[in-house]
Amino acid sequence: MLQKMLTTTMITLLASTMSFAQGPPVPAGEGAFMTVTVQTDDVNAYRDFLKANPKAYEATGADAGGICIVKSGQRFPGEAFVWAAYPSLEKALATIETLEHGAATPKIKKLRTIKYIAAWKPLIPFTLAPGFERVQRVKIAPENVNAYREGIAKLEADINKGGHPDYEMGMFQAIGGGPEEAGIFMIRGISPTGAAYGKLADEYYLGAPWAASNFQSVGGGEQPKMEAMVQDTVNDSIEVCEQLYTKG
Repeated sequence: MLQKMLTTTMITLLASTMSFAQGPPVPAGEGAFMTVTVQTDDVNAYRDFLKANPKAYEATGADAGGICIVKSGQRFPGEAFVWAAYPSLEKALATIETLEHGAATPKIKKLRTIKYIAAWKPLIPFTLAPGFERVQRVKIAPENVNAYREGIAKLEADINKGGHPDYEMGMFQAIGGGPEEAGIFMIRGISPTGAAYGKLADEYYLGAPWAASNFQSVGGGEQPKMEAMVQDTVNDSIEVCEQLYTKG
């Protein structure tokens, strides 16, 4: 399982794909993820197939695996993705190297069409806790990336202290995600349920202390501090995620 871990070194892997600004080191998250984004006519049947066939995750050497179903803000009908967690990018990218799409069984081929595959690096400490997840894909200028990472980590800590200890945030960068993921960062805000996330949102609009300390007050006439670093929001969606496999 992925655990929160602080590091003291900058990420230097694959410099051509990384967008970090110069500056002091910022803690990054442990491990890596692989996702297979699919289109399916029957997302429940696809989910049930994955749950009944854990060897699909086991064969890749994943520590954990599951599915996320896009409930709103879909980029196409029937959008979902399978995810797998690994202890390192080394393990995740080795999996990409050995993937054989033609080896899929006829049954699973009927259940989904693969849209694209990506590996992901957590850019802040991240604990795996799938649930009700708001996902924003954003563009950030390279000189603001480290500051934004620090802002996300602080926001999570303040929300946890403000009465939402189960709330989790993640910031990720894709490797090999094609035009869909190139040049963007994926921000995840995760609550155990939709009601829990909705309560958090209600508090934000009512001016909760954690909101005031990380954003300008709603309607205050100034652009929120963190949002000022975002050049563009490419997509905003809601996903319900579930863990279906844990390495024995």
